Amino acid sequence: MKSTKVKIEGGSPGKNNTKKRNFHRARIVRYGFRCLRTGLCTALLLLAAPVWAQQTVTIDSLHDGDAYGNSSDGGFTPDLPPNGNTLNIIGNGDVTGGAFGGFSDGSIGFSADGNTIVIKDGGWVHGNTYGGLVQPWYYSDPVTISATNNHITISSDRAILPLDRLFSHDIFAGYADHLGGGDAVSTDNSLTIEDGRFRGSIMGGRADTPLGENATVERNQITIRLVRQR
Repeated sequence: MKSTKVKIEGGSPGKNNTKKRNFHRARIVRYGFRCLRTGLCTALLLLAAPVWAQQTVTIDSLHDGDAYGNSSDGGFTPDLPPNGNTLNIIGNGDVTGGAFGGFSDGSIGFSADGNTIVIKDGGWVHGNTYGGLVQPWYYSDPVTISATNNHITISSDRAILPLDRLFSHDIFAGYADHLGGGDAVSTDNSLTIEDGRFRGSIMGGRADTPLGENATVERNQITIRLVRQR
């Protein structure tokens, strides 16, 4: 297992607990061999490739429940592809649940890649925060899942909020949590904290494979600047 790289640029270090805990790449390879025999290369490769939603959701007021970047209804339902989305929580944005740049339980894909969360200017999240989370249930054919190239930036100035308002839950830039069979990949994720108060764990990348398959956690980075102590 590779550890997340932590870069401290001022203030005090946060808590780094990266643990061992690409659907599309694995399926492309597997179906690629099949298509050589059947002549259905183009169709199969298109089915295997991840779909990028490139959706942007901005929350600047009270949001009751979880908030999702891959949502078509203002952040309440993760019904769009979980890749390439942006979730902004700004100003008076107050998310009473968790925040997810991109999320999939396997029903809309096996990757949560290239998502961004920006929390700034007083925005606040009560629950866990995930740049990208893929968490599929059991599938009869083992699949590889990925949470890669996700990015979280927090510059939410706690000075303008009461002292009891802090990030008390965990923050994951990328989390591949396999609840079924197959490998999990969490690479090239980043978490940048420029201001705020935190009590939970902060992780650049995490990959869990409870059935003993390969978990890859590489090239993830946490950067902390000017973090204030409560």
